[in-house]
Amino acid sequence: MKYTSFEKETLIEALELLFDKRGLNYLHQDDNGTYYPQNPDAPDEETPWDEPYDAKTANTISSLIEKLSE
Repeated sequence: MKYTSFEKETLIEALELLFDKRGLNYLHQDDNGTYYPQNPDAPDEETPWDEPYDAKTANTISSLIEKLSE
């Protein structure tokens, strides 16, 4: 899809707001900037609001922002 620069900026801002609203900044990041759960015994990434699910969500948001920033 093609977006205007204003549309890209708006989408990026919306994604950043979602990241903040969900409070995903508690997650740890590796050296490549990938978010991961700190608790290895946490349930799988399909259970909403658990660390693996949040890490998957944070990585998806980060990936979308990166793609929109290109």
